[in-house]
Amino acid sequence: MIRARSSQLTHNSGSAILTGIATVLLLFICISTPVVNSMRMYRISNVINGAIRYVDVGLWGYCVKPLQFGFNSFTFDATVVEGCSRASIGFSLDENVANALKIPEIKGLYSKSFTAILIVFPIATIMTAFSCVLQLTIHLLSKTRGMQLGISSRGVRGIFFFNVLTMFIVFFAFIIQIAVLVTGRARVAYLSLHTSNYRLQFHGENTPWLSGFALLCHFIDLFIINTWRKERLHLEQQKDTEKGAKKAKNMAKNPKQNKGKKAQSALLDAEPVSKSEGDIVEEKKEDAISLPEYKLDGYVIEAADSTKKA
Repeated sequence: MIRARSSQLTHNSGSAILTGIATVLLLFICISTPVVNSMRMYRISNVINGAIRYVDVGLWGYCVKPLQFGFNSFTFDATVVEGCSRASIGFSLDENVANALKIPEIKGLYSKSFTAILIVFPIATIMTAFSCVLQLTIHLLSKTRGMQLGISSRGVRGIFFFNVLTMFIVFFAFIIQIAVLVTGRARVAYLSLHTSNYRLQFHGENTPWLSGFALLCHFIDLFIINTWRKERLHLEQQKDTEKGAKKAKNMAKNPKQNKGKKAQSALLDAEPVSKSEGDIVEEKKEDAISLPEYKLDGYVIEAADSTKKA
């Protein structure tokens, strides 16, 4: 029994570690460009008059970097607003990006309704953090109470289904991010092939990798929880089997007592249904009414004559 509970602690702690790692990774994704410039989905670069211009794209917008020539950066185009756009749910590469890269055709890349679906990343982060806190709480309570806290197989199954839902949301967010990434890469590749004077380059960045690792952590976590659920179910079945064997053993040791119990239960089953007070009163009335009538006229007359003679 102690071995089983120690394995339960291993499952809880392992699940808490994996979901904790996934929470941190998803949190880094949620604070991507333009919130934190170092976290981005991809980067587009173009060479303009010997200088390089970078545009970083994240979940909530973009950042236009200053022109760089070697290790120096400078600004000479007054039509370009350098810096980061306002963080918003749903964005599109607008005219400022087109002016910065000197590529008019890139204007209007993505629709705001499409990129707004990336809001599932914060939802997945919250659900993953909740799962981490739940597993950590179970682990700490089990440890502080001397491994006396147990969860049934149904409870583990509920945790498993919740984590399946969380992993599905993470997977959906990962697919949307890959779709945004592939769309940008395809547009840049098309422009670089069909326009000779555009020396465009597409650079994949860190947030797709982070979401992939978070998805992998969730997959391993589901495997651990499913193993935990199978072990708990096996222990419950084994416990029920032991109880049944113990009960049968006790019945075999005391056959007379069991026979007495069976006879007593049979008598109880054979007893008539108890009558109510109203029925008892009615029966007494019927008995009183049904008593035989006694004729006392002769005895009364004889008693009167004897008194007269006296």
